[in-house]
Amino acid sequence: MPLIRRLNQDGYKVCVLTQFDGYESLVAKEVDQIKPLFISSKGINPFVDLLTIFDFVKYFIRLK
Repeated sequence: MPLIRRLNQDGYKVCVLTQFDGYESLVAKEVDQIKPLFISSKGINPFVDLLTIFDFVKYFIRLK
């Protein structure tokens, strides 16, 4: 959170992509936007990891 606070103080618009796990309400108080990110915690599967990468790319395109 110190990095997020510092970026806000410096005038940056902060958008956080995170897996919603109960802490999103705390993070949302510090940022301009918070978006859900698909992250599988079941293990290491390259195909599921590709879904995470595509989710990142989707948000980067939308935020740009």
